[in-house]
Amino acid sequence: SPPSHHHHRLTTLALKHKMTTPTRQSIFNILHSSPDYASCLRSLLSLRLPPPHDREIVRVAVHSAGGEKKTNKFYGILLNALAEEDEGARFTVRLTYWDVFKRLPTTSVRRAGNLANLLVDLVRGGTVVLGDVVRNVDFAGVGTEGEAVFFSVFFGRIIDEAEGEGEVKGWFRGMGETVREGMGVFFQKFVRRDRRNVKGSEWRGKFKAVRKALGEYRREGEEGRQ
Repeated sequence: SPPSHHHHRLTTLALKHKMTTPTRQSIFNILHSSPDYASCLRSLLSLRLPPPHDREIVRVAVHSAGGEKKTNKFYGILLNALAEEDEGARFTVRLTYWDVFKRLPTTSVRRAGNLANLLVDLVRGGTVVLGDVVRNVDFAGVGTEGEAVFFSVFFGRIIDEAEGEGEVKGWFRGMGETVREGMGVFFQKFVRRDRRNVKGSEWRGKFKAVRKALGEYRREGEEGRQ
């Protein structure tokens, strides 16, 4: 029957994506067969997965988001809604992205772009705090295409969608000195190449505000240590 065929196709796809446990396969099947995020969330929560298996929901969702042919907003909406229901999901998202960062040197450009766009949605949705999720990233040492694409897409969209210079500066508060300094290097090397960085544009105004803010926050930290 068609439903049986559909289930078989999803199971085959799940195995292709290395969903090798029954839990991961169940999550994967729900993600790829639900008509909308609300019904998907209900189905996922109805699995009643005990810790630590409940963390697999976030991991499988992030993996699936990365594998899409183009960025799919569904995953950001779903994970932001999940975080509203389950506080532990916020921590799992952060851990999952730390793993994503480690794999960026060998990540394809398409996957890197998809995962960067998902992280923008999760930061803007309040599921993760920017300063927390990137605190261990060596921005000054970014050298691979996967890393460069991920963080260029991420910062470019954070800047683009911020409501004015005040909001965009706020995203970068509370970061450690090493991260701020490395970020300054990355912005100079990569982010300034963004096609939206043209004279007189709103994007450039916000970009300059971030670079200025990174310097100001660094000086504030230095004064605090004196």
